[in-house]
Amino acid sequence: MRKSLILCLVFGFIACTRNANTNQTGKDTSVTETVAIKSTTQKELDKAPVIHDYPADTVYDARIIIPGGVFHEDEVDPKSAEYAWMGLFKNDIGYYLAPTQVNLARSFDAVLDNEEKKTGWTITPSVKDSAICLISGVKNLQAQPIDSIPLPKKQLLPGEQIAFRYKSVSYVLSATGHKTLEKPNADSYAVTAYKLTLEAIINGERVKQKLVSISRFDDTMTNIYFAGDIDGDDIPDFIIDTTNHYNVSQPTLYLSKPATKGNLLKVMGMHVSVGC
Repeated sequence: MRKSLILCLVFGFIACTRNANTNQTGKDTSVTETVAIKSTTQKELDKAPVIHDYPADTVYDARIIIPGGVFHEDEVDPKSAEYAWMGLFKNDIGYYLAPTQVNLARSFDAVLDNEEKKTGWTITPSVKDSAICLISGVKNLQAQPIDSIPLPKKQLLPGEQIAFRYKSVSYVLSATGHKTLEKPNADSYAVTAYKLTLEAIINGERVKQKLVSISRFDDTMTNIYFAGDIDGDDIPDFIIDTTNHYNVSQPTLYLSKPATKGNLLKVMGMHVSVGC
């Protein structure tokens, strides 16, 4: 993946245009709350503490992939079709988890290929419903309907938070950091020293955990791709795009069941891919 990441970031700079009511049983309802903060001056930014990017692009227990489009050659394991996969799917009734086979096929990579070769990959699950995410290497995932948590926002700027309830437990997603208007009267911000945290009171104990930290974004923002109980333990799980660059996609799977003591979630898998 490193080779295509470097090549495609170069191509991106040259050629790309930069372009909770909860769904669950019971009577729990979500309450959302947005907190306004002041714009940050450059002097204040210079004094800000150093933030290390988290989670890291490294090897995790699980493999995940969000199918769709063409991946570069080194972004997909050529043995992927041999692995056992569970897919998070959506149909007219709702979300569900089901086993699936995957078809791995060579495809034309518009960035790296010429007319004489196809080095890209497409991945297609055997289940025909809309595929949210494919997961391999996570033990004890069961085929079952999945409660989703329809958050009112997918991106939280510094100073914003979302409060919601799931299975009678209150949770708060909060974002901190610094934001400055990219130019006067603009509606977009430059964000630095960013942190996204999840907080809850479990069995009378308050638990707060960092999910994402980004020192500086390049024309993108952390995006909450899915929230819901994927592993069936009545605690919310998340799929979050944790990239810091507009030309990189980095969906990351957080599950609650494997979490260690004192934590709500554990990073189980990540898939890094680049665009043009």
